[in-house]
Amino acid sequence: MVNISSNLIVLLLLFTISILYAKHNYESSTTLFSPMGELLQVENAEIAGENGLPICVSESNDGKIVIVSKSNIDSKVLIDRRVTDKVNKIDKSIYVTFSGLLGDGLDIVRSLRKYCINYNVQYGCPPSVANVARVIGDYQHKATLTAGERPYGIHTIVFGYDHDNNTKSNPPKIFKVKASGEVTRWKVVAIGKNCKKIMEKLEYEYKENLSTENLTSIVLDKMLQLDKSSLNILNNAQTEKVVDDSNTHSKNNYDIYVVSDAEIKVYPNV
Repeated sequence: MVNISSNLIVLLLLFTISILYAKHNYESSTTLFSPMGELLQVENAEIAGENGLPICVSESNDGKIVIVSKSNIDSKVLIDRRVTDKVNKIDKSIYVTFSGLLGDGLDIVRSLRKYCINYNVQYGCPPSVANVARVIGDYQHKATLTAGERPYGIHTIVFGYDHDNNTKSNPPKIFKVKASGEVTRWKVVAIGKNCKKIMEKLEYEYKENLSTENLTSIVLDKMLQLDKSSLNILNNAQTEKVVDDSNTHSKNNYDIYVVSDAEIKVYPNV
């Protein structure tokens, strides 16, 4: 009886260890599905992207793109914003912003700039916004397929204009790329903290005929409402008129960028 009991205990211990080991594999591997059909590391990367600073990119009725992002600058005097700014120019008329791990985002930015340079050399023209979005999706998706790597802990927004001499109208294009590599096109999209709630609020407020000034005011107001650290200044928050003059306007710890297709101006990281 003693031997049988001891054998049962050993078997139970081995069974428990095997379950714990298997669970650890599911949680640590990007290429191993859990019994529920989940890739846990990819889901964790999605969470990392949603925990970043909130950013909203939207399209106004006059063909401009409005970007509102919460500033992550602790000091406006001592720090070089070019290192921390998350709105990055990739090519002549294409920009990328991201929410999540800064290092992961900058790695994507460097890779995209190299891709655009090679594309221009090979084809003699810049890539389209959709092309760049698909490339980002490929980068992030491949990271979920390769053993020994981890997914990028970011959500990315690609926006800008295509320059086609055969097309008179040149509407703005906005794409969102998730950590899993999924690419979708939007008119208004938010990433980062409270992004789902921001989208829910904008669902009822956004209209295609909104001007740049009105759109900026609505987006900033909704983001301030959901920002607990800004509740004390919410009642006094007023959005100053944004003009297309290659400047970044800071208001209540938020940065506002306006990109037009006139000359595709870059709003410098000052």
